[in-house]
Amino acid sequence: PSQLIKRQKHHFQHLESLGVDVIFGCNGFIWVGCHVEPPADPTNPQKMEVDEKPQSVGTVELEVRGNICRVANAMKTLGKLFLPIHAHSVLKVFELSVSLGMAAKDMLGNAFQTKVLEMEVDRRKGE
Repeated sequence: PSQLIKRQKHHFQHLESLGVDVIFGCNGFIWVGCHVEPPADPTNPQKMEVDEKPQSVGTVELEVRGNICRVANAMKTLGKLFLPIHAHSVLKVFELSVSLGMAAKDMLGNAFQTKVLEMEVDRRKGE
């Protein structure tokens, strides 16, 4: 839901340690993908011809693909629990899943959601 996306100065986030780019749309949509370097000269972007195809990213490493899935599932979990979605909260849920040794596919289960809620309760008690 769009009300969960925290308004930020920059909605394009590069999670450098994971090799993942995330776009947090104010309309509630979120795009997750592998990191792509921006053009060398942003003031003069290369114009594409009509029949020219965009350059492909190439092969994405297995570890990065796993990180993309884990980041996407972290956001789905936050959404199910109606918790704010921003880069910091996604990274916290990502780190929790790794510390628990949980597979990316298991992050959508009730057991993991309980752990995320416990983490959020502990965080709020500390404030």
